[in-house]
Amino acid sequence: MKLTKVIALSGVLMAGGCGMNMEIDSQTAGWIGAGGGMLLGGWAGSQLGGGTGELIYTGVGAVLGGAMGYETGRSLSMADWEPYKRAIFGALGTSEQEQSWQNAETGTSGYIAANTHFRDGAGRNCQTYRATVAFKDEIVSGDGAACQDNTGNWTLVADAFQ
Repeated sequence: MKLTKVIALSGVLMAGGCGMNMEIDSQTAGWIGAGGGMLLGGWAGSQLGGGTGELIYTGVGAVLGGAMGYETGRSLSMADWEPYKRAIFGALGTSEQEQSWQNAETGTSGYIAANTHFRDGAGRNCQTYRATVAFKDEIVSGDGAACQDNTGNWTLVADAFQ
């Protein structure tokens, strides 16, 4: 019963966070996400244990929730996600292995540089890339990878901004 409450509350908070469209910088968004993650993680942990175990679960939940919340708060907005993905897919598997993108609506822009080709465990053609994103207040870089499906379409399998 307690786990059901945790899952339901997590879904409500995540859905509410996706619908927000606030004009704040990425560091502030990260700290807001960390605070929310700590509260949710601490609460979730408190629902799982009893006695000393409850204290341990509460502490661990708060730390993990805060860390995940900070990174989630600094991720790309929904409005930035599509131009970002188009740039990734445009850079992969072509002779044009570098691609830039910009979202005039949010002011966020970035650069994708395709890197190493490899085959995954299922034998799919895959490629790594380096993404650099310029938020309003900072520039952040991260790595990602995508693989082609049976029809040749690219699918993200790992991304620093996802």
